[in-house]
Amino acid sequence: MASYWIVFIVASFFAVLSPRSRLASNSFYFNNHFNWSWALWIFSLIIFIGLRWDVGGDWGSYKWTLWRVQGWDLMDILSNTAIDHGFGFLQWLSGEHAFNWGYHGLNTVSAIIFLYGFTKFCLSLPRPYLALVVAIPYLINVVAMGYMRQSIAISIAMLAILALFREKNLKFVLLIFLAATF
Repeated sequence: MASYWIVFIVASFFAVLSPRSRLASNSFYFNNHFNWSWALWIFSLIIFIGLRWDVGGDWGSYKWTLWRVQGWDLMDILSNTAIDHGFGFLQWLSGEHAFNWGYHGLNTVSAIIFLYGFTKFCLSLPRPYLALVVAIPYLINVVAMGYMRQSIAISIAMLAILALFREKNLKFVLLIFLAATF
């Protein structure tokens, strides 16, 4: 339990000390830059989310589904209507037919995908560290650590929202479609 509090308190420290960003020129969105502190946060959160053990609401069901599809090839997974195709593809990558990462590999890849969209979204806000602090109790500790498929879908939806803000409608539609595969 202490590790959860430490992550929250350190992020709160960053949020209090970070200044508010200015609007990017000729636009209505903020363009914060990815820097060393964000890289350290992302690396820490990848370890924190990806290498957890027996944590989360769907822990058992994700382990069971990964075990169930171990012997399947990619076409079997993509043609099965009972499996979300995007997550099924990640399971196939984690399985013995591709990279043989196992369950922690699946967790870590899911954490990387989630944190990519989450970071891009946070960096588009005026106070990115404040967004991180607000997200830690539920979005990171509950959703990202408990519901892999939903966290990936939320992350891709965040990227879609950014595309919509930048008036890239086709990219928005494609990202929403991709999010629906999780």
